[in-house]
This record gives sequence, C-alpha cells and structure tokens, in this order.
Amino acid sequence: CFDYHLYYFIPSMTTDSKTIVFYRHKQDEVQLYKIDVETGLTVKLTDAKTPNSLWRPWLQAPGHGVRDLLSAFNTVTNELILLRFK
Repeated sequence: CFDYHLYYFIPSMTTDSKTIVFYRHKQDEVQLYKIDVETGLTVKLTDAKTPNSLWRPWLQAPGHGVRDLLSAFNTVTNELILLRFK
C-alpha cells in the first residue's frame, strides 16, 4: 500500500499538530486514516464503498472506497468532509 496527503492546499494536520489525516491506497481500495504523530498509532477512519474511487481512466483502474483526492479536513471542527456521488 501507499499513503498520501489530502489534495494540495487542504490541511492534513490538526491545529495542535498531533494528528495527520491521510489517504491509504491498498490494492484496489482508498480509505482515510489518521496517525498520531507522537506514538505512530494509525487508525482507519472510513469504510467507504464508493465505486470508481480512483482517478480513472487517468491513473488506475477503478477501485472502491472514498473518492480519491476529493475529501477535505476542517481544522476548526476536526471533521472530515467526504464527497459522495451516485
């Protein structure tokens, strides 16, 4: 698998700098995770089943999970915002 930050200028770190939110691409699935900066403890945040989660046809074949690079992190409320498509 590989991990990567939220899209470009969208913050991936909490304002207290203790937690980083990121995407994890494992096999044909993309989900959001968080990591505790001090301990390294990683926790899966989503269990999304959205089809075509990857940037198809530009990068990979379709997968499932959260929509790749279409999530945001609100650092004021510490909430994730996920876009859903039917």
